[in-house]
Amino acid sequence: MPKTSQHFARGVHRSVVPQLLRMCVDRIVGGWERTNRCADFFGLRPCWSWDHSGWLLKLFQAIGHVSGGHINPAVTCAMMATNNTPIIRGLLYIIVQCLGAVAGSGILRALTPNEIGGNLGTTLLHADLSAPQAFGMEFFLGFILLLVVFAVCDPLRNLGNNAPLAIGFAILVGHLAAIPYTGSSMNPARSFGSSVISGHWEDHWIYWIGPILGGIVAGLVYTYVFAMKAPHEEEVERRTEVFIFNFEVYIIQTSRK
Repeated sequence: MPKTSQHFARGVHRSVVPQLLRMCVDRIVGGWERTNRCADFFGLRPCWSWDHSGWLLKLFQAIGHVSGGHINPAVTCAMMATNNTPIIRGLLYIIVQCLGAVAGSGILRALTPNEIGGNLGTTLLHADLSAPQAFGMEFFLGFILLLVVFAVCDPLRNLGNNAPLAIGFAILVGHLAAIPYTGSSMNPARSFGSSVISGHWEDHWIYWIGPILGGIVAGLVYTYVFAMKAPHEEEVERRTEVFIFNFEVYIIQTSRK
């Protein structure tokens, strides 16, 4: 095999395997916590929100440097939309994330008693919530999550180990706010894995379209509105603005003569 092919295969291997592993672990641990029916924590939402966010934080810290720590099709789509991830690689990530979620949900079903496991923590809408309302909530959750992801991953900010902490808290807040309404998916692959094994597909499109569209909008907003600029880029922009201003002044003065 040529060296270029070996390097490509090794790069794909190092990028894809962490996506599969992390999504599989996410579904196993997250499913256990969702089906545990534990009591409220200091009167807040179910305590599994705290545990789940902590697990995601640790997974991101452990192997996030290997593949960018996507573990979420909404993140991957936003990264593709902003040219941070090649389309082919991004599509491969999404496929592997879904496979990892299905594998994790299958392991969860095998290790959890039926009377406890129930629907494996499948994300379902509240009976009084309409589909448009649920879509809006998942859109907003995806928007907030990806806005935080793009902000803390900005290379010019150099937040270091604080980045996973900020992302973990964003997930925590989303879970605490929206679990009673939509199940607070925020991750299409997570909902997909549970639905494949449990067979519950009601309003499943919401858990794909909502977070992905919200994430893409957040990525574009941060990239083109809020993103920090390198010093040389700011200097170029300043000089361009000065040139345009001087040119406009010259045109006005010339027209008056």
